[in-house]
Amino acid sequence: MNKNGFTIVELIISVTILSIVMVFALNLLVVLKEKETSLDTDTDMVLNQAFVSKKINGDIVKNGGIKSLNCTTTKCDFTFNNEEKKTLTLTNNKKTIKYENEENVELTRTLPKSTYGNIEVEEFLNYTGGTLRIITIDVVGYSDYKIELLDY
Repeated sequence: MNKNGFTIVELIISVTILSIVMVFALNLLVVLKEKETSLDTDTDMVLNQAFVSKKINGDIVKNGGIKSLNCTTTKCDFTFNNEEKKTLTLTNNKKTIKYENEENVELTRTLPKSTYGNIEVEEFLNYTGGTLRIITIDVVGYSDYKIELLDY
């Protein structure tokens, strides 16, 4: 007997195996895309908070430290030792963080996640040998969005 082709059973088995492989491949692509999007958001958040932290810490050094810090759930008012005043504010339904003095806005950053947050402040005072304040401004609702400030 001369066989010049495939039987219908062989074709059905081949198509079935190919379909199973394609389903797993597409599922893998979807999972990888979700991870990539999550990593992009996390990276944006870390760069965002580093930029804000660098700007505020630079002002602390330039202005001789923090004289007073008054915070609510959406706003922190800084008064520096040279009497300059600046404000860190959550605006636009708590999706944007803004740092400004009385004359102009110095920076505006959009928070990278869609949930809303509030500002909480933790202070650690008085280490042995002097006074060091480590101020953490935590935007609650944004996992790990913390602005670390040093005042000594």
